Amino acid sequence: TECRGLLCDLTQDATQMDRSEAALQVVFSLQAWAIADHHRALVLHGRTLGIRFKIRGSVEDSTQGIKAYQEALARWPRNEGRPHSIVTELGNLHRWRYEETSNVCDLNNAIRLLTPTITTLPDNHPNRITNLDNLATAFLIRFFKTGNVHDLESTILHYCTLLLQTGSQMPPESLNNLACALLRRHEISGGLSDLANGILHCRKALLQIPANHPNRPKGLSNLVDALLTRHKSSGNDSDVEEAISCYWEVLVLWTGKHPDCSSSLVRLAGALILWHDRTGNVSNLEEAIAHFREVLLLACGDDPARPYILTRLGTAFICRYRRLGRVSDLEQAIVHHRRAYTLHSNNHPCPPSILSNLACALTIQYELLGGVPDIEEAVKHLREALSSCPGNHPDRHGCLTNLSNALQSQYHRTGHVSDLDEAIRSEQEALSLLPPNHVAQPDYLDCLVNALISRYKRAGDVSDIENAVHHL
Repeated sequence: TECRGLLCDLTQDATQMDRSEAALQVVFSLQAWAIADHHRALVLHGRTLGIRFKIRGSVEDSTQGIKAYQEALARWPRNEGRPHSIVTELGNLHRWRYEETSNVCDLNNAIRLLTPTITTLPDNHPNRITNLDNLATAFLIRFFKTGNVHDLESTILHYCTLLLQTGSQMPPESLNNLACALLRRHEISGGLSDLANGILHCRKALLQIPANHPNRPKGLSNLVDALLTRHKSSGNDSDVEEAISCYWEVLVLWTGKHPDCSSSLVRLAGALILWHDRTGNVSNLEEAIAHFREVLLLACGDDPARPYILTRLGTAFICRYRRLGRVSDLEQAIVHHRRAYTLHSNNHPCPPSILSNLACALTIQYELLGGVPDIEEAVKHLREALSSCPGNHPDRHGCLTNLSNALQSQYHRTGHVSDLDEAIRSEQEALSLLPPNHVAQPDYLDCLVNALISRYKRAGDVSDIENAVHHL
């Protein structure tokens, strides 16, 4: 009994003290005595293997630990009742092993084992809060692995239950995970309450994270994503201001060669472009272009993010061209958009956003210089982009309105009414995909009205001019 008690103490101390190899060797030498055919000794064996797995990262330790726990549960006397704490340890060991192997079977087993402990443990049981947190995390991980929306709903349900039980004491990492789940559900369903609550929980999490804590940049990045998402639908200037402020804090915390510094610079540049769109301050554009160029210098030639950085830089040049009218900016935009298109299309089908951005730049160049190949290429790229954008794709409405603009430009050259017909259908679909009061709605309506007026002038159909007046 004394040796077995010492074994328990050493097992716990190995996680709380120096985690030294010597301590683990003492534990294993005592286990040579302790392990017979006794269920509690098997639990100690599984627990110790789990500790060594966390220290060394050996998947074999986790596998043997899981086997020890499973055998212990199989031998557990019925008169002692279900050992919920042991079931929890086994479930957590499965989740830890998933982090090493990415085998979804371990996630499934973790969820299967942890779920019953939530329904059987009373609300005031000390293990219930930990189990809720672990179970919600497992559901969230599995959602990102498989995309199953039921897992997302389970994540939110369990984190909300945890929030009710802990109140202001809910850990910041759990608040961030809840916010992440709510924001993901907003992307899927468009629920504005999910977006608002996601921002609320991001802010609550940041209040608990000290300024120099390594997890603070992640919390700030989550908040920025949520703020910029809300800005897209509401056009609220304060969201962009706050996002830029958060990004500057992230960059200060990530001084040096932090691996996530480049992605934050890209996001900051994107926010600065949004802020320029609201204020007209050219210095925001200059700063955004400088950040994009800095990231390109940091990115190696085969970096998978390189095409996206190039197309974002191209978009910044288009913004500056529209603001200052410098043809060199338009030329630079097309150069960077083409490089993005070439890099991506060499290996994979080109994303709709890259195709659409290149087409938009070519349409502008056609309107300036009148080169027929420019407008023909633009229409071709936009049709290709739409073929890879299903009805619920977030880039579809932007591709549709760009196609409508390109077709109207092409109509002024060819005089083909079919171009106008397609332009009107495209813009009407783009408007139908926009949420109510979307910030882009006035521009889309203006494009539709111009197409309707052009068709009225050509065909004389009074209904076109009536529809145009209706949309004004």
